[in-house]
Amino acid sequence: MDFSQFDARKYPTVSVQEGYGEWVRTYEETVLNAMDLRLLNRIQTVTWDQVQRAADLACGTGRIGVWLKQQGVRSLDGVDMTAEMIEIAQTKGVYQQLLIGNMLETSLEPASYDLVTVSLADEHLPDLHPLYREVALSLIHI
Repeated sequence: MDFSQFDARKYPTVSVQEGYGEWVRTYEETVLNAMDLRLLNRIQTVTWDQVQRAADLACGTGRIGVWLKQQGVRSLDGVDMTAEMIEIAQTKGVYQQLLIGNMLETSLEPASYDLVTVSLADEHLPDLHPLYREVALSLIHI
């Protein structure tokens, strides 16, 4: 994505993957839970402990995965494009499977998830349709 029209100071830019690879060291200390967990806590249409299998796309360090397991989600897989983030997520011990990959083209088994989450990642996408298509392919009941 070309940011030049927004940046009159000509700051250097990096790819999302490179940026998150650098941010990983301080990510959990700098991301506020109010940005996503507060909203998740208010969702009343999901009975979390009845979710058999969930996919956490753009799982990052596993913040949402930990929360999902605390809510009773039984099985959880994660996908993130940044190996450094996946390494941190692995230490949380909540994922059955962690994959390095693109949330728009995962290698997750189709039609095998009750729930798919994406948190704090969709703002990097110029078009949400590919994300919605991937989520629809992953869900059991659509």
